[in-house]
Amino acid sequence: MQDEALKLYELGFNVFPQPYGQKAGMPWKQLQYTRLHPEHPQVGVAALFRGQWNIAVMCGRTSGNLFVLDCETDESFRQHKSQLRARNIPVWSVETARGGHLYLRCAEGEVANIESGIMHDCELRGSKGYVLTAESIHPSGLKYRWLDHEGKTPPVVSLKQIDWLTDINGKPIRLRLTRGGSKNSAYTANFSPLSRATQDYLANGSRIAPGSRNNRLFSAACDMAGNGYSEHEAEQQLIAIASSSGLPAREAYATIRSAFSRERKPARPARQQTAKQPTEVQQHGWKYALAYCEAQTWTGRTGSSDRAVLLALIEKARLVSNEKGIFRASTREISVLARVGINTVQNALKRLQEGAPPIIFYSGRDNTSQASLWKFSSIILREGKRKTESSPPVPPWISRSDSVLCETDAIERGALGHSGMRVYEGLLALGCPMLPSPLAAELRMSVHQVNYALRKMRLYGLVVREKKGWRALSATPAQLDERVARPSRRLGRGRRRVRRYAEQRMIYVGRIVWRARIDMYLAEAKRQSLLQSDSCSEGESCLIVEQDEGSAELKLWKCPNCGQVHFADVPPDMCDFCRDFTTWKLLGDARSGLLSDPLILFGIELGGVPYVRGPDGKEHPLLPGMTDESP
Repeated sequence: MQDEALKLYELGFNVFPQPYGQKAGMPWKQLQYTRLHPEHPQVGVAALFRGQWNIAVMCGRTSGNLFVLDCETDESFRQHKSQLRARNIPVWSVETARGGHLYLRCAEGEVANIESGIMHDCELRGSKGYVLTAESIHPSGLKYRWLDHEGKTPPVVSLKQIDWLTDINGKPIRLRLTRGGSKNSAYTANFSPLSRATQDYLANGSRIAPGSRNNRLFSAACDMAGNGYSEHEAEQQLIAIASSSGLPAREAYATIRSAFSRERKPARPARQQTAKQPTEVQQHGWKYALAYCEAQTWTGRTGSSDRAVLLALIEKARLVSNEKGIFRASTREISVLARVGINTVQNALKRLQEGAPPIIFYSGRDNTSQASLWKFSSIILREGKRKTESSPPVPPWISRSDSVLCETDAIERGALGHSGMRVYEGLLALGCPMLPSPLAAELRMSVHQVNYALRKMRLYGLVVREKKGWRALSATPAQLDERVARPSRRLGRGRRRVRRYAEQRMIYVGRIVWRARIDMYLAEAKRQSLLQSDSCSEGESCLIVEQDEGSAELKLWKCPNCGQVHFADVPPDMCDFCRDFTTWKLLGDARSGLLSDPLILFGIELGGVPYVRGPDGKEHPLLPGMTDESP
């Protein structure tokens, strides 16, 4: 299991563990944004897959824009596979309990989901979801396995190549991309008429505990009947799920017949399928904030940093914001965009919130990623809108179509810096020689800032002095890196910052999975303990005693000849170290009590070495003879 997970990880799949024989149970939401660490000894991908675990693969951008056609019947599986072969697309397929999965990667970006119920016996998982892959065990007991593995990596296709998909009415479906990782589907054709409860049953019904299985099946069947599904179509999707949950097939068929015995209405009312028009603040809010930012005079010791952080927030709002103008921006994302440190970002955010007027408001945290949510204040949006109506909305030196921030390490502190880059771009955009004073007035900067920037630019050969003033010499971002970032030893700092933050996120998510794994182990240990205590009756007392002896706390036994300590419930006849037949001495010290701790036992099972602090203040192995190099 661990080898298969590592192999998939090296192929670029975002893999993570799920409980053996189950589809879910471990946290996964955070893994929509990052992968597990490749090498961390405790929370890396290899460490978290020790033991028996199902292998889950995240769909979407963290797996190289992976999307999966999840076929719910063998017929659907064969049909979609034949369509791929007809277009000479290599096939990567996994056999599942009901049908199969077809693995593809999109060349253009992350593909939007197609929910269950839209296509015949098939759904598309392309964003914010996962599938179990080969070597995993289905709740029914069947094993997922590779059927086709054509090529070294999954095929990379264009959206236009997947042109055979149709909905249940025969209408063609065109694949589309998600917008900036937005939670909403990228197109309304992907809307499922089924209720959330029904969709949850279709995805997770096999794990429902006894007591509600029949009711959940009946509700799902009624919803499908109300949405125009035939009884046969409902049986195709629901019977396998009901059987996996432990419901007898005869009872499941009877429940579905009862649901279709009378006219039903959909569980949720039909909604008008019209695309929402973006609100003014959603469409133009970032432009108003940008106009406000460029109209301000950013001076003082923190002015340059505050402006850089505000521009980073504007860039995040430009990419994705909701109808209320709220957008997601983590501290690390702002740090990467603004090219400043974490502490600088935190201090700047505080100043932007507490200023007069306040520029931004904190709006909570994203439920999935826990990143901060932000919103521009209505005061600055009104001011920015007023300025765009009376003057060009964006100054010429930042009128880029793709981003409000430049992408070169020359902007790093120690190179040109933010102020220096602003002066360079402004002078370049004006296109004529300028003296420091009028240039400072044009850029809303102090004369001191402009003079300092001009001295730096002259040092790097980016300006020349003429009779009428200073003229900027054009340079591409790559040339700026070579002329400025390399001699100032700042080349590559931006990429290193991105890698460092990515590694921190990997470790953070790995710790979440690790804690969940420990909690699951403790919960199982407690459940087993409760089961034993509940079954302890006179007629079964012998059985309980026998079970207790078989699973007794492991003891510490000391060899009186060499002093070696053995860890077992019953010691061996001969000491493995001195090779002497001996009478073992049972140790009753505090260390043996520690070995009853489920956490310590769990760590030993994973190959860890427990240590205790002795009277001398030093750490000693809890089990003498074990070291960090022990297998």
